[in-house]
Amino acid sequence: MSAALDVAVSGNDACVIDLTKSLEILDVSTPSSPQWVGRYATPGLPGGLVMSGNYAYVSDRTNGLEVIDISTPASPQWVGSNPRCASPRVAVEGDRVYVPWGSSGLAILDRYRRPPRLEPEVRWDAAGCRLFVSGDPGDAICIQRSPDLKAWADWVILTGTGNPQEVVDPTAGSGASRFYRAVIP
Repeated sequence: MSAALDVAVSGNDACVIDLTKSLEILDVSTPSSPQWVGRYATPGLPGGLVMSGNYAYVSDRTNGLEVIDISTPASPQWVGSNPRCASPRVAVEGDRVYVPWGSSGLAILDRYRRPPRLEPEVRWDAAGCRLFVSGDPGDAICIQRSPDLKAWADWVILTGTGNPQEVVDPTAGSGASRFYRAVIP
């Protein structure tokens, strides 16, 4: 690691951005002996860093705001960016991301939220159709049903746990086709 530019800590994980244009992830559970865990190469000149939930928000002076999924620290993954928000700083509070935006003042963005997902596994039994849905911890997930992929109706609202959750539709299989999707309400 070369000269560190910024650091953020959450629990036992610390993220450091440095002049080599990389996001370094360290396990700091033993402060006297931090252990390197993973790395993500940032595309431009990083400036600021914030950790929030499973994500690291890296402000980049040339390429804008980068959002990196650090839920698996050994294998961080890019999940999104906003190239218009090139800045040396970033802040996250609640569901908002704040980035200084040159002469325009301040960009206020929604926090990155992974879209909820219906898992490919579906089971049928005497109880009905068993579906499995995943979403980030604390995020609301709405499962909708449709007979024709045109008219969607809210069916079940869950709170994401980070793990697949089972929902059962006891009326499925009662004749007509039924389709499902998971959305953020």
